[in-house]
Amino acid sequence: MEPIIPVILVLALGGVLVVGAVRWANHAARERADGLRALAERTGWGFREQVPYNTIPNIDRFELFRQGGSRKITNVMTSPDGDVRAVVFDYSYTISSGNSRQTLRQTVCYAVSATLRLPTFSLRPERFYHSIATALGYQDIDVEGRPVFSEMFLLRGQDELRVREVFNDSVCEFFERRDGVCLAGSGHELLYWRPRKQALPEEIEAMIADGLDLVQRFGEQ
Repeated sequence: MEPIIPVILVLALGGVLVVGAVRWANHAARERADGLRALAERTGWGFREQVPYNTIPNIDRFELFRQGGSRKITNVMTSPDGDVRAVVFDYSYTISSGNSRQTLRQTVCYAVSATLRLPTFSLRPERFYHSIATALGYQDIDVEGRPVFSEMFLLRGQDELRVREVFNDSVCEFFERRDGVCLAGSGHELLYWRPRKQALPEEIEAMIADGLDLVQRFGEQ
């Protein structure tokens, strides 16, 4: 009967660790929501901690929102009224592989402006396996005269000519100074984020500034 005791101890310790992890995660989530709410109040933005997933209508037309399952949008900050309507929010989804599950979280800046006339495109950091895929016919639009940008990012879109037009020197220069970011656009809409990274509350204002800067750069065309 003696072996039963160590097993019970292991199970009890496992239970304590699980409960502790859940409590820590809940505490971290509460601190994050409180920090973002305080930021919204200070900057004059609106804030809602919990919202329905379809808060942004038809958002799954963007590839980011078609991945995984258990998709959630939380901690939504909404800009004051103006020509550029911006929303910053946390987005999470879960991917499963065999018996493992992983929840990925990122902070997204979503902007809408009448000044934008964008083709449908997506931009992401280029990885070594993209080069292999490109050699096999996977689309990667290179921008003439911007070898650094073209090496750093994988750019895809339905209308290649128009995509190259909107990614002018001003836009490319922006991204050449920021590796590891993603962008998606279509019509009057623009999405900007770092994959698998939630921005800290103290980083949100810089992220908003980047998003508004991109709207201006694209809108000047």
